[in-house]
Amino acid sequence: MSARPALEIAVTSAAGARAARENGADRVELCTALELGGLTPSAALVEAVAAEGLPVQVLVRCRPGDFVHDAEEIALMAAEVRSVIASGAAGVVIGALTADGALDTDAVARLAGAARASGRPVEVTLHRAIDQSADPVATAALLPPLGLTRVLTSGGAPAAADGLAA
Repeated sequence: MSARPALEIAVTSAAGARAARENGADRVELCTALELGGLTPSAALVEAVAAEGLPVQVLVRCRPGDFVHDAEEIALMAAEVRSVIASGAAGVVIGALTADGALDTDAVARLAGAARASGRPVEVTLHRAIDQSADPVATAALLPPLGLTRVLTSGGAPAAADGLAA
């Protein structure tokens, strides 16, 4: 008999995390501004959600739009990674692409390094940037050496349910 897959629910509030916990979730992914594709929540919100007792994976994304980030944005997101981990996140959900759609390995390595700098085990996940990458399979192959262990994807479709067959 196989083990039940872990159930992770996306939430935007402590109330959402509480409801997820009460309904059997194993962990939550926290972000704000879902209508914009998700943005980084405040440190105070991370603390409130972590207090609900489930592991919290926090989306770190500084703006809506594409996943091509300049050096200033990467520096800002590295600081946000450190902040959300200090606020109780069990992991971070990150990503960055180059202008030609390849994984920006330098940026991802910097963000993953900021997560590991906490000195405690932190899970680092690639977000849906993989769905906008030029070659999702090649992108996925680059992740383990960077210390990323999970990928969030919709299978290349606008919504995950539409990408199930992919």
